[in-house]
Amino acid sequence: MGCGFCESALSNCVGTLLVDWVAKPVGRQFNYICHFHHNVEKLKKRKEDLKKARDRLQHDIEDAERQLQEIEDDVKDLLSRADIILSDETLENEMQRNMRCFIWCPNWSRRYWLSKKAMKNTLVIGELIEKIAKFSQPGRVGYRSRSTNQTIEFLSSKDFMIFESSKKDSIR
Repeated sequence: MGCGFCESALSNCVGTLLVDWVAKPVGRQFNYICHFHHNVEKLKKRKEDLKKARDRLQHDIEDAERQLQEIEDDVKDLLSRADIILSDETLENEMQRNMRCFIWCPNWSRRYWLSKKAMKNTLVIGELIEKIAKFSQPGRVGYRSRSTNQTIEFLSSKDFMIFESSKKDSIR
């Protein structure tokens, strides 16, 4: 009776380990192939979201520049990273190419590679959108530098001369 219990416990333990160490990782890798089109659509949507976030950030930068503010270095870096990601279309060009092997069979290894790369780019874009969202509040994009602060200079009354025309205008 004790031996049957040990056998069932051992088989359960081995089965659990096999599922955790073999089946789940293989299943995750297999999902890249199965969900290829979904991953590509998710990447396109995230790129559109990034473009909108970049445009909002650009508007905030323009407002800050109109107010004679200096733009934070982090904001400039985020804007340049967003521009680089949006201008990089190598992955999209790879997806447009013929993805067939022997004209009729899908190229599974290429689909796997492109889907995995699309998911990686989706995560990078998501992190960038979150960072851009931190700067969406007013006043977070720029700061007043000391050189742009307007100073008011006062003239002493002894240097000020009153002209006759000024006297006549103020009396009326």
